[in-house]
Amino acid sequence: NINSEREDNEDGDHVEDAVIDPLSHPNKGDGDEIVDILNNMAEYSEAAKEICVVHTKHHPSDEVIDLRSKSPFLMQLPMPLVTSYLSEIDKTTEALIPENIHDFLTTFFSQDLTGLEWQNKIDDLQAPDKNDMIMVGVIRILQRTLPQFIKAFALGAFNPLVKITAIEKPHLNAFVHPCLEAALWHIAQVHYEFGEIPIIKETINNRRRIPSGMAVFGGQSFRLRLHLYYLDYCGKFRLNEVDNANIPRDFSEMPDFVWYYECVLKWAVRINALFRAMELNSH
Repeated sequence: NINSEREDNEDGDHVEDAVIDPLSHPNKGDGDEIVDILNNMAEYSEAAKEICVVHTKHHPSDEVIDLRSKSPFLMQLPMPLVTSYLSEIDKTTEALIPENIHDFLTTFFSQDLTGLEWQNKIDDLQAPDKNDMIMVGVIRILQRTLPQFIKAFALGAFNPLVKITAIEKPHLNAFVHPCLEAALWHIAQVHYEFGEIPIIKETINNRRRIPSGMAVFGGQSFRLRLHLYYLDYCGKFRLNEVDNANIPRDFSEMPDFVWYYECVLKWAVRINALFRAMELNSH
């Protein structure tokens, strides 16, 4: 389950968080063996195995290993182990964005344009290769979501994104959620909504073989920083970060949209890979 919840951080500020409720409590393997969610032996990297063993030893009652940056558990691990594991995650994550997509976003958002000129550019966007489904999806995502930002930027002093204290749920609904919704639909053909992911629950209940890439996805926003996560399984559930990015606030920050949209795209591409694997597994 992925539910939206607000909580206070240590400074008293509000945080929009994704609370992930595991669908079941898997059995633990004996000794140091690593099993998947159905208690089958599974293959993982040495770093992943060592982290699972350490967590089981020191936190035997905790079901979730928090591997987000600056998590208390991650900060307690030896630096070489952390570096090795995060390098594996980074390598996999960065490979999610094709080079032509990165080059396109970098070139597009490097332009110095007025609000009207940006809107015209958005209207004129076309994918050079209609068979490049990720590029086609990116164009549709930009046309669906970028105009809302351009409109806000054009409001000048009335721009709702300028005042950080004003970034509450209504503004997340206006700027962040539409990007997640558009990315999931145009990249993964998945309808974006809070709640259970039926295909995962059905797969577990029917005791089908679950692909190694199975994950539950969620996110968190703190002020103007968006963090997108996924929960997978390696002996225990692991909470990893896909990526994070700042939400651009005005025309001077247009180049930051490269990282913002790539963050959202990585999340959507991972979800697409998960669902395609589960579809193949269901046949």
